[in-house]
Amino acid sequence: MCCGKRTCPRCNFIKFLKLKSKYRRHILNVKHPKFLTLTLRTTWELNKEVIQKVRVFVKNLLRRKPFNRLILGGFYTIEIKPKSIGWNIHVHMIVDAYFIPVKLLSKHWREITKYSFVVDIREIWYRRGALSYVLKYLCKIPIMDEWQEAIYLEATNNLKIIQSFGSMYNVKIQKGKYRCQFCNSERIVIIEFLSFVDIQILEPVLPPDLRV
Repeated sequence: MCCGKRTCPRCNFIKFLKLKSKYRRHILNVKHPKFLTLTLRTTWELNKEVIQKVRVFVKNLLRRKPFNRLILGGFYTIEIKPKSIGWNIHVHMIVDAYFIPVKLLSKHWREITKYSFVVDIREIWYRRGALSYVLKYLCKIPIMDEWQEAIYLEATNNLKIIQSFGSMYNVKIQKGKYRCQFCNSERIVIIEFLSFVDIQILEPVLPPDLRV
């Protein structure tokens, strides 16, 4: 049985399996896969409005020129980690995108958020590993005190912290049961989840209308 609690390791792992099944085939067909991270400055409070604002920031970035032409589609997940004072929020994305200069991305991200400018973008060489790497943030339960967990659960209740867009929008989850790849059991218990992705510095790949 699943409790549906966002801090439940078993529920999060089941969600991870469903999402991996949902996006796996599409990731393999992506022509220009990239791993993109957007960082926000530490926020002193966490609530639904803060998370919704992050989603609006990402939406505005994807609609801006030239990113509305450079990024063809993808999906992102929002990672939220508590600090001794405040919260760290990161947006982890897998995108099908042409070459994007980091300085240009940082400039626009700062203009949109008004204060945040730390970004990163890498070429993905191992696509299945990249998918697991991003989705692991749904499985990875941050270490929190009881009062921090209460705030986290209240802020994320009924809110989507993973979103697809563009060419990956409205991808359907494949129906089926999720079994252990070793013993074929449906009784899944996760002890620890780790994954690695082979990422390297980008080589410029421009869209056809921007090539010389």
